[in-house]
Amino acid sequence: MSVDVLMITYDRAEYVALSLPRLLSSCGPTDRVWLWHNGDDRPTLDAVSEHLDHPRVHEFHHSPENKRLREPTNWLWTHATGDFVAKVDDDCLVAEDWIDRLSTVHAAHDRFGALGSWRFHDDELVEDAFTRKV
Repeated sequence: MSVDVLMITYDRAEYVALSLPRLLSSCGPTDRVWLWHNGDDRPTLDAVSEHLDHPRVHEFHHSPENKRLREPTNWLWTHATGDFVAKVDDDCLVAEDWIDRLSTVHAAHDRFGALGSWRFHDDELVEDAFTRKV
């Protein structure tokens, strides 16, 4: 199975310097990372550019203005050919096996739609609000 992963970066060089290498190291040989950089913050753009020659980076797009979420997501959905698509925030440190864990569960249960992970504190969980979606 292959996964096309979108990471949108914007004005957070310190986060990107940590999160992008972690994302790239978590990818298998058939996974592809699509990078969309919003804005002209030089340190953040440099942190992204440092990894553009990585074999898991498939596409890079630089938007001088902040296009937020819709346009970059539609870019991925329009062009991705992987078995699955994913989005990782530029301030998120993924687990090494996150792709394998999510794609294995997704493939085993065809009734699933979107899968995600909870990265907040336990006390932030409002059970009534999420129970019907789990």
